Order: sequence, then structure tokens, then C-alpha cells
Amino acid sequence: MITSDVTYNCCGPSATIRINGTDWNRLLAEGKLDGFRYQKADTNSNGSTTLYFRKVVGRELTNIPPEDFFR
Repeated sequence: MITSDVTYNCCGPSATIRINGTDWNRLLAEGKLDGFRYQKADTNSNGSTTLYFRKVVGRELTNIPPEDFFR
């Protein structure tokens, strides 16, 4: 079943990229992803999906509010 029950209060250009997990971990450990923003979708066992807006701060992954995603 496809739904469209996700709403956003922001808009702006974005791109989709895929990165190998090993490369991601290496770049994160080297601090080369500082400032990088991305979205993470988690699907639970009931099939419900939660979308997280994330930002790398130094070498730490942090959640940010959707309105800060394009800042």
C-alpha cells in the first residue's frame, strides 16, 4: 500500500546518493563528513516508517528538526 501521509514544512533542492558502509564509517572517523546533512528512514516491524533528519557534527551523528535541514 502506498500512502502520502508525510508532510514537510520546508522545501529546497536535494540529491540522493548511496555510499558503501565501510566508506561511510571511514569518512566519519576521519571527520570528513562534518556538516553533512541527510535523511534516515527507519521501518519498524509493523511496517510504519519514521523519517529522521540528521546532521554530522564533528564525528557525531545528531538528529535535527526538519526546519533546520536546509540551513
